[in-house]
Amino acid sequence: MILNRRTRAAVTALAILGGTMAGGVAAAGPAAAVAVSGCPTDGAEVSWNFYDSSGHLAAIGYLEQDTNGSCAKLVAQGAYYGERKWMDVEINNGFGTTYIVDHGYYSYYAGPINGPGYPVCAEAYFKMDDSGGNQIVSYQTKIYCD
Repeated sequence: MILNRRTRAAVTALAILGGTMAGGVAAAGPAAAVAVSGCPTDGAEVSWNFYDSSGHLAAIGYLEQDTNGSCAKLVAQGAYYGERKWMDVEINNGFGTTYIVDHGYYSYYAGPINGPGYPVCAEAYFKMDDSGGNQIVSYQTKIYCD
């Protein structure tokens, strides 16, 4: 599914508002850099830890860049690892209004997805619900953007 920038912004705003009202969990800053399986390994790597409302690590979002483009992946953790749930990872390399998307009901991870082109600016979106449909992760980030 490809969304234009305006539609994507509206969907993200609603997701963030919904997550805030439902006690959504914010990312706890970038975690240590970790290689994303299925992504190039010669680029800059950033990761974010996402926690559930009980303070347990629920997922880790990864974003990697190199001269070939960007790559993103969302990996479930702890009790969520192996549990069938909605997961979504999206990436935009800053060259237009379209996103490359991987979403669906997964047990372990969404992605990796690769965006072509030199990564002047990369925008990624991570979303995960628990098996009951409760939002656990809703986070949008940009790296290397002025």
